[in-house]
Amino acid sequence: IPRWLFTLTKQRSRVGNHTTHRDVTPVCAFCSGKRPVAGLTDFGATHPLLALFWHPTRNGRRKLSTVSAGSAFEAWWRCPIGHEFKKAVHLFRRYPSCPNCRDPHRFRVLVDLREKYPSYSAQWDPERNATSVPPPLLLDGYDSVWWICPSGHPFSSTIENRRRRKWKCPACNSRRALSGFNDLGTTHKSIAAELHPTLNGKLRAETLLPQSQKRVWWLCPSGHEYPAVVAVRTKLGIGCTKCTGRSIIKGETDFATARPESAARWHPTLNGDITPSDVHPGSAQKACFTCPCGKPYWTEIRMMRVDRYCREYTDYLRWHSAVEDLEVSAAS
Repeated sequence: IPRWLFTLTKQRSRVGNHTTHRDVTPVCAFCSGKRPVAGLTDFGATHPLLALFWHPTRNGRRKLSTVSAGSAFEAWWRCPIGHEFKKAVHLFRRYPSCPNCRDPHRFRVLVDLREKYPSYSAQWDPERNATSVPPPLLLDGYDSVWWICPSGHPFSSTIENRRRRKWKCPACNSRRALSGFNDLGTTHKSIAAELHPTLNGKLRAETLLPQSQKRVWWLCPSGHEYPAVVAVRTKLGIGCTKCTGRSIIKGETDFATARPESAARWHPTLNGDITPSDVHPGSAQKACFTCPCGKPYWTEIRMMRVDRYCREYTDYLRWHSAVEDLEVSAAS
């Protein structure tokens, strides 16, 4: 091997304030890593993922096989988008980033799917993806590809979502409605049959999950139209609000029809334009009623009863009842 391929290394020892050179040892430049060995210690061999960004034309005669990972040579690189930039090799190895990209570190997450995630590679969808087999390299957090779960459901996701967020098949996890598997029409056929045919736009039972929090329109067998949350119907079993008396139907469930004796004491002027037919008997709204003594008083509609009076008349009745009890006890 030529003499110039070796470097001289001086081993030094310090004694007090003096430095002595004990011996001089020739060291091979290839073995020490100062000169790369093509295919063994060059940048392309030690960092194959980052070597993909080596500019093919702008580095002149300098080849990738003649550059080591610690070289100070300022090389030209090209990111996946096509931006060209100049950076020293050892700096690019430590900070592989493109200064012109919106996210300069986006290509730091290149992975070999078949080598690093073999279980994900087995779920590769050969029909919906551009290639029938996984490509050698994928962008971990940016390339959204199609997968097929063990149950045979197709779904799209990035590798980062599957790895960090532990995303699995959205249909199996009940995060997406799949017709014939977990949709409302499959799991709750009787409830799905009451979906309103026209007021829900493009929503169908095949596109809704049973636990969905969407508020949709329903049509009960009696012909009543009412809005309700899907999960309220499936989990709580609450049906038509009008049939159960929770909504106002004039002539059926309104205050005047359900409790006519209490509604007869409705004050004619102090309630404005509201009539007993406009409120529900279980409403917490306050309304003005007329006491048998002739005084108006306010109370909640749900608390209104025939034997409920104003405070003064109630005190009078209690006093009168107490007096009667005393008279009866005195007479006996």
